[in-house]
Amino acid sequence: KQSYAYLVDEKGNMLVHPQKEKIGLPVENIQIKSVVDRIQRGEKVAPDIVEYVYQKKLKKASYSVIPETNWTLVITGDM
Repeated sequence: KQSYAYLVDEKGNMLVHPQKEKIGLPVENIQIKSVVDRIQRGEKVAPDIVEYVYQKKLKKASYSVIPETNWTLVITGDM
């Protein structure tokens, strides 16, 4: 129930998110912002897992960069 996926474009804007009002807005997660920054600098970013706190809840997210578009697919859930 507390897990979902979202998609971030190469500029850091959310293309797909379960909360429709977030679509088109910049990604909020600091770790994913960092991934986007690395992509923009031309780095190859390997898939990884990060932990973070959102709305006072500990969460874990796995991300992977889609090579053809440099979009970042994130799957996240509560711990």
